[in-house]
Amino acid sequence: GSTVQFVAGATPQPGDRLTASYRVDTSQAGNIGGLSGGGGLRTAATQVLCSSTGTSSSSTTLTTLGSCDIPAAGLQPGDRIEVRFTFAHTGTNSGVSVQLNWGDTTVLSRTASAQDSAVAGQAEAGITANGAQVTIQSWGTVLPFLPGIVNAPVGTSGITVSFKAALSLVGPDSVALTNYVVLRYPAN
Repeated sequence: GSTVQFVAGATPQPGDRLTASYRVDTSQAGNIGGLSGGGGLRTAATQVLCSSTGTSSSSTTLTTLGSCDIPAAGLQPGDRIEVRFTFAHTGTNSGVSVQLNWGDTTVLSRTASAQDSAVAGQAEAGITANGAQVTIQSWGTVLPFLPGIVNAPVGTSGITVSFKAALSLVGPDSVALTNYVVLRYPAN
């Protein structure tokens, strides 16, 4: 339809920027935004490479809570890889560190306070002939928003995207990778 409804307390305020993501069934593309599907509008189907929940940990050592293997064929120049994730922190005795790795390159490393009950983020990797340019952003319930950009290699055998976490103190707290998704937007 043409109407967007927001839940109470989430109504956009003046100056807010809204972003909408949606999928297009390429077999039904026909006429999108006045452009004829047969006259030059090319859309590549988004591929869900991984989508899952992770595990949890009470360790003070960085532990892999989830991962996604991307084969080399899915990392061609012009492709885009999108990663979205959410960690949940249970307890208030310990801070929590989260990390996102692109192969052997750490593209995100954040330490949240004991009051952060969740840390979320996303990364987008633009694949080039020389590797990947990865833009990242993350935030928590208390942890402030932080954007960044990192150059990372692309291996000839593919890449593993891994999600790691650790508590800062031994105790009853835990951290879980509550969900993650890795999408591929192939080059047209």
